[in-house]
Amino acid sequence: MNNAAAHGQGPLEDYPIDKLREVFETNAIGPIRLIQHVLPKWRERGSGVIVNISSVQGRVASPLEGAYAGSKYALEAMSETLHYEMRHFGIRTVIIEPGYIAPGMKPTPAFDRNPAYAQLWREWDGVDTTLNGGQGRPGPELVAAAVRRAIEDESTPLRVPVGADAELILATRSQLNDADFEALMRQTIGLTW
Repeated sequence: MNNAAAHGQGPLEDYPIDKLREVFETNAIGPIRLIQHVLPKWRERGSGVIVNISSVQGRVASPLEGAYAGSKYALEAMSETLHYEMRHFGIRTVIIEPGYIAPGMKPTPAFDRNPAYAQLWREWDGVDTTLNGGQGRPGPELVAAAVRRAIEDESTPLRVPVGADAELILATRSQLNDADFEALMRQTIGLTW
């Protein structure tokens, strides 16, 4: 199971490239590096389960979180490729897609906020509370249970949304075109930016 994650927030206009590399190194390249170490032995024995922890952001990007979303999109794409390449050898791949889960990731060092985006920062602040109905983020036990099922249940699908917010967002996204989804997202969050 690959669960390491680095989070990065900020507009892509001036997101530091060295920080962008760090986010991709941790969230996308690191898991593949680990997987490459175990796959030869798993392929020889004819079994194994790759469980990559992605995010709802690996399928639906949001403002100010492009670095994180981009790295999780990359992890999702490579995980899907592994699914196609490894299933022949008896190795399953499962992508866990949590929404906002407590306690969340450790805070990352902030860099200067571009004042041109001040209104967007204000509007986006607290989006997790809005999506979780003010009840707060669910605990990490939801993700742990999904990982356990992924390992033990061979019928687990390639992608597993975790949390009511993830299920809602991903189900809604699959039913709407880009413009309709954006309009609904803006309305739900109260985003005027």
